Amino acid sequence: MNEKYIFNSTFFISFINDKLRPLINKTYRSNSTNTLIGQSLAGLLSSDILFNHSATFNYYVIISSSLWWANNELLNSPFEPQSFPQSVYIDVGKEGELMEGDCIRK
Repeated sequence: MNEKYIFNSTFFISFINDKLRPLINKTYRSNSTNTLIGQSLAGLLSSDILFNHSATFNYYVIISSSLWWANNELLNSPFEPQSFPQSVYIDVGKEGELMEGDCIRK
């Protein structure tokens, strides 16, 4: 996948793992369970993380992912996760053909 189209997701994933997660674990009581929730463009990022870095989170909640971004590049890429999360919930709302089209047909 050409990650430049997914708004430099590699940088953001590194930020989550190297900066944000340690800050949360230092500041708050936490455990090893991690959940990622994303909607629209954040759903696209969540989908990209699920497709390409699936071990990053245990649970995924992806709502109305903007999979149309970059001519459906992520949607058309193979799903070959390095591991499977404990749970994945994906939903698409009634948002019109652009958001629903290919997501429902695939």
